[in-house]
Amino acid sequence: MKRVTLDETDAVFKEVDAPEHYKAAKDKKIRIKDTGKVQKRTVTDERIPVVPDTPQTGINGKTVGMVVSLISLLIALGCFACVRAKDKSKYNFK
Repeated sequence: MKRVTLDETDAVFKEVDAPEHYKAAKDKKIRIKDTGKVQKRTVTDERIPVVPDTPQTGINGKTVGMVVSLISLLIALGCFACVRAKDKSKYNFK
């Protein structure tokens, strides 16, 4: 086995493929020193956020039906009140 020696050297760490659901790390400059020991570097990939299915908001079928029912009820009550008011004036009820 032949030992390879390096002078202090600058290199660039480039991640070609990232794991699934992660962004590839940006290029990182590293300095390799001839220390005779194993040199460790840590590179952390950023996780791509998973967006869950969001529920539908706003007006849907049930809401529209409820609004139409409420308006119909108010119209019916208004008509009933008008008829009652006419009847009272006709018969002079107080």
